[in-house]
Amino acid sequence: MFLSVKYKPLLVVEDSEDDYEFIERAFAKSKIPCELHHCDEGRTAVEFLDGNIIPSMVLLDLNLPGVSGYQILEKIKSTEKLRSVPVVVFSSSSNETDIEECYKLGANCYIQKPVDFKKFNATLETVKRFWYEIAKLPI
Repeated sequence: MFLSVKYKPLLVVEDSEDDYEFIERAFAKSKIPCELHHCDEGRTAVEFLDGNIIPSMVLLDLNLPGVSGYQILEKIKSTEKLRSVPVVVFSSSSNETDIEECYKLGANCYIQKPVDFKKFNATLETVKRFWYEIAKLPI
């Protein structure tokens, strides 16, 4: 396991296998090194977050089986050791209530998932460039 903030795992909480595969491919094509850790349901994400590894960032879907994305976001932003971890909500929802609630809970960014694969890829590349090259993340 790498110790640099750029090499700490990016936690992807996504229940759609297809979407996760697109995310994995998009990040694999990127020249920015990043280790992905995947949780396909809310419960496993909570278990990961309760562990000793603090992710460099969380890419979070909202609609998950069991524990919802909202609950995970609330947990992250209310837990001292996780509070500074950036959370990018990556959801298919364009519902203004969902967007507003995520920001109230402390989301750092809300992105609606593009349907087109090329746009999906480009969006993730932009997210990765911003959070891993431009933004300064806490160590």
